[in-house]
Amino acid sequence: MGLNGIILAAGMSKRMGQPKPLLMYNNIPFVLGILVKLCSICSKVAVILGYKNEIVKEEIEFYLNSAESKIANPFREELKMKTILLSNPDYEKGMITSVKTGVNYFSQSDWLLYHLVDQPSIPLNFYKEFAQQIDDKYDWIQPSFNKTEGHPVIIKNSLIKFILDSNNQTSMKEISSRMSIRKKIWDCNYKEILQDIDTPQQYSNLE
Repeated sequence: MGLNGIILAAGMSKRMGQPKPLLMYNNIPFVLGILVKLCSICSKVAVILGYKNEIVKEEIEFYLNSAESKIANPFREELKMKTILLSNPDYEKGMITSVKTGVNYFSQSDWLLYHLVDQPSIPLNFYKEFAQQIDDKYDWIQPSFNKTEGHPVIIKNSLIKFILDSNNQTSMKEISSRMSIRKKIWDCNYKEILQDIDTPQQYSNLE
Protein backbone atom coordinates (compact mmCIF):
# COMPACT_ATOMS: atom_id res chain seq x y z
CA MET A 1 0.00 0.00 0.00
CA GLY A 2 1.17 3.55 -0.75
CA LEU A 3 2.83 5.20 2.25
CA ASN A 4 4.23 8.72 2.46
CA GLY A 5 5.99 10.35 5.39
CA ILE A 6 5.73 13.70 7.18
CA ILE A 7 8.48 14.98 9.50
CA LEU A 8 7.27 17.73 11.84
CA ALA A 9 10.27 20.07 12.04
CA ALA A 10 8.60 23.47 12.32
CA GLY A 11 8.48 24.01 16.10
CA MET A 12 10.23 26.83 17.94
CA SER A 13 12.22 24.55 20.29
CA LYS A 14 11.82 27.06 23.13
CA ARG A 15 12.92 24.74 25.93
CA MET A 16 15.89 23.46 23.92
CA GLY A 17 17.12 26.95 23.04
CA GLN A 18 18.17 25.95 19.51
CA PRO A 19 16.43 24.32 16.54
CA LYS A 20 15.87 20.64 17.32
CA PRO A 21 15.99 19.53 13.66
CA LEU A 22 19.68 20.53 13.57
CA LEU A 23 20.79 18.83 16.80
CA MET A 24 23.34 16.13 16.02
CA TYR A 25 22.90 12.39 16.55
CA ASN A 26 25.27 9.81 15.07
CA ASN A 27 27.10 12.65 13.28
CA ILE A 28 24.10 13.94 11.33
CA PRO A 29 21.23 16.28 12.26
CA PHE A 30 18.11 14.79 13.83
CA VAL A 31 16.02 15.64 10.78
CA LEU A 32 18.40 13.94 8.34
CA GLY A 33 18.68 10.76 10.35
CA ILE A 34 14.89 10.45 10.48
CA LEU A 35 14.61 11.32 6.79
CA VAL A 36 17.03 8.54 5.81
CA LYS A 37 15.07 5.96 7.81
CA LEU A 38 11.65 7.08 6.55
CA CYS A 39 12.84 6.93 2.96
CA SER A 40 13.44 3.21 3.45
CA ILE A 41 9.66 2.62 3.71
CA CYS A 42 8.02 5.71 2.16
CA SER A 43 7.53 6.72 -1.46
CA LYS A 44 7.95 10.41 -0.55
CA VAL A 45 8.80 12.27 2.67
CA ALA A 46 7.79 15.87 3.36
CA VAL A 47 9.80 17.84 5.92
CA ILE A 48 7.59 20.56 7.39
CA LEU A 49 9.61 23.69 8.15
CA GLY A 50 8.68 26.75 10.17
CA TYR A 51 10.96 28.23 12.85
CA LYS A 52 14.39 29.13 11.41
CA ASN A 53 13.01 27.96 8.08
CA GLU A 54 15.92 28.99 5.88
CA ILE A 55 18.64 27.71 8.22
CA VAL A 56 17.06 24.26 8.50
CA LYS A 57 16.38 24.15 4.75
CA GLU A 58 20.00 25.03 3.94
CA GLU A 59 21.29 22.29 6.24
CA ILE A 60 19.03 19.66 4.70
CA GLU A 61 20.01 20.72 1.19
CA PHE A 62 23.70 20.54 2.13
CA TYR A 63 23.33 16.93 3.21
CA LEU A 64 21.34 16.06 0.11
CA ASN A 65 23.71 17.73 -2.34
CA SER A 66 27.24 17.89 -0.93
CA ALA A 67 29.85 15.17 -1.34
CA GLU A 68 31.03 16.14 2.15
CA SER A 69 27.72 15.23 3.78
CA LYS A 70 28.70 11.69 4.88
CA ILE A 71 25.76 10.22 2.98
CA ALA A 72 26.86 7.89 0.19
CA ASN A 73 26.29 9.39 -3.25
CA PRO A 74 23.91 6.74 -4.71
CA PHE A 75 21.70 6.99 -1.63
CA ARG A 76 21.79 10.80 -1.73
CA GLU A 77 20.22 10.66 -5.18
CA GLU A 78 17.36 8.52 -3.87
CA LEU A 79 16.87 10.87 -0.92
CA LYS A 80 16.75 13.89 -3.22
CA MET A 81 14.05 12.29 -5.35
CA LYS A 82 11.95 11.37 -2.32
CA THR A 83 12.35 14.54 -0.21
CA ILE A 84 9.95 17.48 -0.28
CA LEU A 85 10.55 20.61 1.81
CA LEU A 86 7.34 22.42 2.79
CA SER A 87 6.99 25.67 4.71
CA ASN A 88 4.26 26.08 7.33
CA PRO A 89 3.58 29.81 7.78
CA ASP A 90 1.28 29.06 10.73
CA TYR A 91 3.80 27.01 12.76
CA GLU A 92 3.41 29.25 15.82
CA LYS A 93 -0.25 28.21 16.09
CA GLY A 94 0.55 24.64 17.06
CA MET A 95 1.73 21.25 15.84
CA ILE A 96 -1.49 20.39 14.06
CA THR A 97 -0.82 23.19 11.56
CA SER A 98 2.30 21.31 10.47
CA VAL A 99 0.34 18.05 10.26
CA LYS A 100 -2.20 19.88 8.09
CA THR A 101 0.55 21.21 5.82
CA GLY A 102 1.82 17.70 5.17
CA VAL A 103 -1.62 16.08 4.97
CA ASN A 104 -2.81 18.70 2.48
CA TYR A 105 0.22 18.06 0.25
CA PHE A 106 -0.34 14.29 0.38
CA SER A 107 -4.13 14.47 0.18
CA GLN A 108 -4.25 11.70 -2.45
CA SER A 109 -2.09 9.27 -0.46
CA ASP A 110 -3.40 5.95 0.84
CA TRP A 111 -1.46 6.16 4.12
CA LEU A 112 0.60 8.81 5.90
CA LEU A 113 3.18 8.43 8.65
CA TYR A 114 3.78 11.53 10.75
CA HIS A 115 6.99 11.71 12.77
CA LEU A 116 8.22 14.10 15.47
CA VAL A 117 11.67 15.53 14.82
CA ASP A 118 12.89 14.88 18.38
CA GLN A 119 12.93 11.09 18.06
CA PRO A 120 16.27 10.48 16.31
CA SER A 121 17.26 7.16 17.88
CA ILE A 122 14.40 4.90 16.75
CA PRO A 123 16.11 1.94 15.00
CA LEU A 124 15.66 1.27 11.30
CA ASN A 125 14.07 -2.11 12.00
CA PHE A 126 11.22 -0.41 13.82
CA TYR A 127 10.10 1.36 10.65
CA LYS A 128 10.09 -1.81 8.59
CA GLU A 129 8.06 -3.64 11.23
CA PHE A 130 5.75 -0.67 11.73
CA ALA A 131 4.93 -0.45 8.02
CA GLN A 132 3.90 -4.11 8.16
CA GLN A 133 1.16 -3.17 10.65
CA ILE A 134 -0.80 -1.35 7.95
CA ASP A 135 -4.25 -2.87 7.76
CA ASP A 136 -7.26 -1.52 5.86
CA LYS A 137 -9.52 -2.28 8.81
CA TYR A 138 -7.99 0.65 10.72
CA ASP A 139 -7.70 4.44 10.32
CA TRP A 140 -5.00 5.03 12.94
CA ILE A 141 -2.03 2.79 13.76
CA GLN A 142 0.15 3.66 16.75
CA PRO A 143 3.00 1.85 18.51
CA SER A 144 3.16 1.29 22.26
CA PHE A 145 5.87 0.17 24.64
CA ASN A 146 5.02 -1.21 28.10
CA LYS A 147 1.40 -0.17 27.51
CA THR A 148 2.37 3.45 26.82
CA GLU A 149 1.48 4.85 23.41
CA GLY A 150 4.22 6.59 21.47
CA HIS A 151 5.17 7.97 18.06
CA PRO A 152 5.36 7.95 15.05
CA VAL A 153 1.78 7.31 13.92
CA ILE A 154 0.37 5.98 10.65
CA ILE A 155 -2.98 7.39 9.52
CA LYS A 156 -5.28 6.35 6.71
CA ASN A 157 -6.55 8.73 4.03
CA SER A 158 -10.02 8.45 5.59
CA LEU A 159 -8.82 10.94 8.25
CA ILE A 160 -7.43 13.55 5.89
CA LYS A 161 -10.57 15.67 5.52
CA PHE A 162 -11.28 15.51 9.24
CA ILE A 163 -7.75 16.71 10.09
CA LEU A 164 -7.88 19.54 7.56
CA ASP A 165 -11.28 20.67 8.87
CA SER A 166 -10.15 20.64 12.53
CA ASN A 167 -9.38 23.94 14.24
CA ASN A 168 -5.82 24.74 15.22
CA GLN A 169 -6.49 24.15 18.92
CA THR A 170 -7.24 20.47 18.26
CA SER A 171 -4.51 17.98 19.07
CA MET A 172 -3.83 14.77 17.17
CA LYS A 173 -4.52 12.91 20.41
CA GLU A 174 -7.99 14.43 20.51
CA ILE A 175 -8.56 13.39 16.92
CA SER A 176 -7.50 9.81 17.66
CA SER A 177 -9.88 9.58 20.61
CA ARG A 178 -13.01 10.05 18.50
CA MET A 179 -15.30 7.05 18.75
CA SER A 180 -15.64 6.72 14.99
CA ILE A 181 -11.89 6.21 14.43
CA ARG A 182 -10.78 2.60 14.13
CA LYS A 183 -7.55 2.54 16.11
CA LYS A 184 -4.89 -0.15 16.19
CA ILE A 185 -2.29 -0.15 18.97
CA TRP A 186 0.81 -2.17 18.10
CA ASP A 187 2.72 -3.45 21.13
CA CYS A 188 6.38 -3.29 20.12
CA ASN A 189 9.78 -3.78 21.75
CA TYR A 190 11.19 -0.37 20.86
CA LYS A 191 11.35 1.94 23.89
CA GLU A 192 12.63 4.74 21.64
CA ILE A 193 9.06 5.43 20.48
CA LEU A 194 8.53 7.15 23.84
CA GLN A 195 11.50 9.45 23.31
CA ASP A 196 10.89 13.20 23.66
CA ILE A 197 14.00 15.40 23.42
CA ASP A 198 12.76 18.80 24.61
CA THR A 199 15.50 20.14 26.90
CA PRO A 200 19.32 20.38 26.92
CA GLN A 201 19.38 17.84 29.77
CA GLN A 202 17.37 15.31 27.78
CA TYR A 203 19.66 15.89 24.82
CA SER A 204 22.77 15.33 26.92
CA ASN A 205 21.27 12.05 28.15
CA LEU A 206 20.69 10.82 24.62
CA GLU A 207 22.87 7.79 23.99
